[in-house]
Amino acid sequence: DYRELLTAGANLCLIDPRHLSDPRYTGHDTFNDQIALADVLVANKTDLCSDEDLAAFDALVQSSQPAKAQSVRVEQGQVEAALLALPSNPERLQLSDHGHHHHHSKEAAAPVALEAGESLRRLESHGEGHFSCGWLLTGDWVFSLDALRHWFDQLDVNASKVVRAKALIHTDQGHYVLNWRDGVLSEMPTRALEESRLELITELKSDADALESSLLRCRSHG
Repeated sequence: DYRELLTAGANLCLIDPRHLSDPRYTGHDTFNDQIALADVLVANKTDLCSDEDLAAFDALVQSSQPAKAQSVRVEQGQVEAALLALPSNPERLQLSDHGHHHHHSKEAAAPVALEAGESLRRLESHGEGHFSCGWLLTGDWVFSLDALRHWFDQLDVNASKVVRAKALIHTDQGHYVLNWRDGVLSEMPTRALEESRLELITELKSDADALESSLLRCRSHG
């Protein structure tokens, strides 16, 4: 539908070099497929990287076949738009077959949503060495943004070893996208939402009841 309106530029892959020493990433098919697909490798968060991390990124660039069009180092995801104009290698679109079959069609499963009259639903799962715990919340509920910030701050001391947390949520200061990783919370205003969503990815199974109770205490009742 968009073929006559949009042009695909070079494919950029954003990498946190600190993960290049972690076999959970380097041994993961999706991680390696994304690197193989990229025309440009971008090392992000370089201000937080050690010399060893950056050397691992440089080694990855040097070992990539076919060679990448370019590699860059950035901070805060500040990527130059000019990189999109670099040549793209169509052969990189032919990803190796790891036995995964992705079907993108109108028959794909519909997103999980709350049923009529339902205000909250908790979803839990695990796989590939991690656990996830998430909530669907009615958009009628309004959460205190300051209380949510404190709730995310407490994830650093959570016994389940939180790897990442993200939310699309209705707050008393508007609707927000929240992303937490490595102890840092980023915030971005977003459009109005019919329902709020929040998910945690952890290394160990979390105490979902305790997390849910503390989350619900962040609701604004003003």
